[in-house]
Amino acid sequence: MREHPDPTDDQIREGLSGNLCRCTGYQGIINAVRAAAATKET
Repeated sequence: MREHPDPTDDQIREGLSGNLCRCTGYQGIINAVRAAAATKET
């Protein structure tokens, strides 16, 4: 989020690309990053 304060889903997925997750396609993580970006103070 330092590089992309309001990231797109593709940017979030790219940021997660080095991590292995066996959950439901990272959707919960993507939602959490979106929520964090929405509440982040600038």
